[in-house]
Amino acid sequence: MNYDKLGNLKTRTSSVSGDTDATAYVYGSGGAGQLSRTTLRSVSLGGVSHTLTHDGSGRVTQYDSADSDRYLGWNGRHLATTVTVGDSLADTTPKARDEFL
Repeated sequence: MNYDKLGNLKTRTSSVSGDTDATAYVYGSGGAGQLSRTTLRSVSLGGVSHTLTHDGSGRVTQYDSADSDRYLGWNGRHLATTVTVGDSLADTTPKARDEFL
């Protein structure tokens, strides 16, 4: 694993046969109105880039995937409450939905 001077993970290579390497981690720029320099914006897995979307509190609310986007719902205590695979968090016919009570 390789890290930058802020302690952000930059690359991860596995020694396990068939495991997917994670490379090209991209973090926020830290400017006014931007994600902090330690907030992950995207990562490449097996050569495919995946983008993460955050809310105003810095929580991941969406990340794209090769087969479908994933959406995360949060409660007021900043705990994940749902993970939905589909077109949106409110998708009425998602491919999958997990709820954490």
